[in-house]
Amino acid sequence: MALWKALAADRKSSNGYGPWVKNEWNEITGDLWWDVHGNHPPNRPINGFFCSDDILYCQYPILVEYIAQVEVDGASIIYDKTQCWQKMRVVSVKAWPPAKSALVLDWAESQCHASWASWFESEAGLYDTRHYQGNYAAMLTIIEPVWRGMFENNESIPAHSMHRTKGVHELLPGYTQVQEPVVRLAYALALALTSTISLRGAAGWVQIAENIHPGTWETVKGFTEDYWNSLEELE
Repeated sequence: MALWKALAADRKSSNGYGPWVKNEWNEITGDLWWDVHGNHPPNRPINGFFCSDDILYCQYPILVEYIAQVEVDGASIIYDKTQCWQKMRVVSVKAWPPAKSALVLDWAESQCHASWASWFESEAGLYDTRHYQGNYAAMLTIIEPVWRGMFENNESIPAHSMHRTKGVHELLPGYTQVQEPVVRLAYALALALTSTISLRGAAGWVQIAENIHPGTWETVKGFTEDYWNSLEELE
């Protein structure tokens, strides 16, 4: 079973540990400790190296620049998709810049595209055509009015707060909370493809798509693993 670890800039962990060097074992000092429910008293810091058996899930909560495969040893604490280990080494590492996170978002949006196409047929058709043509700027001009038109006062939702829209911005009568995240995915994709937003991991967007269309997570995870395997290995 493959184990995955996402790394930030300079190949560091989310807590700043690193840089991680390929094939070099790292071992914690002291006892392994991590409370799976997040109850961490100030005098008892987390002590362990983290990874996941899920290439998407490992990207929480880090600004991803690299995705590595790791080997582990020693004591461990495993809870759901998160694993905490006493010893760990990176055995393979590949670059994962924002364009690759945008590709993951693209796959997630494609799983839900038919939903908003059923509500906004002409706009979704044009969006799909411009997407196929690689005309990402046109995608943005098509989806932004659809997005803004769903909210009171035709408001514009800042790109950096899109993940906080539910329950914060009031939908106009006639629109539903089911429609909002589907259109949000399409809008986010256009923003990412035009580099209006710079993604550092797309797991959260895949989860939104999974909530709309169950099965998306496993499908996109498979795509992501296959794509990672096709990438050039880094030293």
